[in-house]
Amino acid sequence: MDIKNVVVAGGGVLDSQIAFQSSFHDFNVTVYDINDDALGKAKDRLSDLRKRYVEDLDTTQEKVDEAFNTIQYKSDIAEAAADADIVIEAIPEVVDIKKDFYKNLGESAPDKTIFATNSSTFKPSDYKDISGRPEKFLALHFANEIWLRNTGEVMRTPDTSDEIFDEVLDFAKAIGMVPLPIYREQPGYILNSLLVPFSGGAAYLLASETSDVKTIDKTWMRATHDEHGPFGMNDIVGTNTQLNIRKSRETDQDPEWAKNYTKILQDMVDSDKLGKVGGKGFYNYPDPEYTEDAFFDNTKDVEDLSHDFKNIAVAGSGLTAAQVALQVASGDFNVTLYSESEDDIQTVKDHIETAKKAYKDYFDVDDDKVNAIAERINYHTNIADATQDVDLVIEAVADDKETKEHFYNKLSEVLNDDAYIVTSTATLRPSDFEDATGRPEKFAALRIVNSIWNSNVGQVMVAGQTTEDTFNKVLAFARDINLVVAPLHKEQPGYIVNRIMTPLIQAGAKLLVKEVADKETIDKTWMIGFHANQGPFAIMDMIGLDNALEILKPVAEASDDEEDQKVIQLLEDKVNNNELGLATGKGFYDYSDGKPYFKDDFLK
Repeated sequence: MDIKNVVVAGGGVLDSQIAFQSSFHDFNVTVYDINDDALGKAKDRLSDLRKRYVEDLDTTQEKVDEAFNTIQYKSDIAEAAADADIVIEAIPEVVDIKKDFYKNLGESAPDKTIFATNSSTFKPSDYKDISGRPEKFLALHFANEIWLRNTGEVMRTPDTSDEIFDEVLDFAKAIGMVPLPIYREQPGYILNSLLVPFSGGAAYLLASETSDVKTIDKTWMRATHDEHGPFGMNDIVGTNTQLNIRKSRETDQDPEWAKNYTKILQDMVDSDKLGKVGGKGFYNYPDPEYTEDAFFDNTKDVEDLSHDFKNIAVAGSGLTAAQVALQVASGDFNVTLYSESEDDIQTVKDHIETAKKAYKDYFDVDDDKVNAIAERINYHTNIADATQDVDLVIEAVADDKETKEHFYNKLSEVLNDDAYIVTSTATLRPSDFEDATGRPEKFAALRIVNSIWNSNVGQVMVAGQTTEDTFNKVLAFARDINLVVAPLHKEQPGYIVNRIMTPLIQAGAKLLVKEVADKETIDKTWMIGFHANQGPFAIMDMIGLDNALEILKPVAEASDDEEDQKVIQLLEDKVNNNELGLATGKGFYDYSDGKPYFKDDFLK
């Protein structure tokens, strides 16, 4: 690699981070901006970064002071770029400003200089020709808090030479980034292509008054073990940036929730709630609530609720039914597990054995403890016997309307009048089959995430006719089976987790079928940029590609986008080959040697 002299054009928040990171890794750095006043502000930002580097990285004050003191500042582009090996442009996202900049830069920079844009809005091909050197023009995109979220997304144009593409990938690695090659132009690169729809799912839940900021974030964090939720990430990105993205995509046809969310962001900006950089956003900094253990405590309102459930019936033969039954039994409830046939009973017993091993490993308990819990579960193939004297039925049968209606029609003939019912449906509206229960006012939804003891969140949602008394009893029950309770006061297919997860996995799959990047690059971009535990393809493997297929089918059916149809075909092919993910040992990843994305070298 021949790059040594680096020019960063722009002195804003991210621009300053790029300059400091490059200098910190021993490159000669010059910051260019339009005048001395702008350069003075850039110098102040760079000075402030010294404290963050010492706090966040294993480094010394001497090292960060050296990085700061060696940076040069120029307000003349010809002088700044006189010996530049690479110019990284991070100036305002205004077409005319960028065009003038690249015209002047192309005329003044030496032939050796590579031009890299950090634009989040425009494609590099929008400016490659005016630069006068399209073969040396590409994008190098960074995430905010560059020293912590060290993604270096390198995106080529059709004209970028292979040599330049490879050299910039090497440069990204040399300044401490994880180089992420992007082979086709994609507005938003990888990270923003995932982050924008992901954040949109959370925005919908908030702006439609389905849930609140803390409930949304704690539900996602508990379900995924990510470092923060969508609104914590929004604070890192910055409220102004979020607002500008929203405004750039506004149309007269926007739904009411989108308009409401834009207003929420505008009110925050007007109140100087600018996110982490300003000390206040959706949370207060430097110590946001979501970093504290108490964040996951159930609210006082939930703690004060009560129920009188003791005898619980769980209906189903799948893994969800088994995990729910074991979790309920661990709360000292009497549990009956109902399935239609002896074969189904054997299947769910096998799932119980699998669940027992996972429960034992997670809680580090002995065989006697977990066996005692499992012994509280009785099994029946006769629905009348299974539900005799029960207080609550938890339905976890196959997630299609016909199967559920068949089950509820049978149940309604034998269930005592005082009993309540909850459905664990992942994809359907409970109100679509609530009448089949014969008691819609005593019917609600309780959705539990896979690996219930590890991701112990219980999403409790009203159906169309759920009474407040029923809703409160189910909230109290979820609390008493040791779940972090997430109340949803409006009916929402997918609840909180799937409403956020669906656009994330859809966006990741579309990047793959468009051949923008491979699955590993897409996953590691999300894991580094969001500080996530897993990327979209690992998530699909975890939930099962058959389940991912069912989740994404309605998206494709409502879309005329060819890529959405390709995603469905990709998933169908894998399901037909029995490549279902973790459950079968192979999905998008091969699990014969463990989880590849958890290996030490995956994020390098």
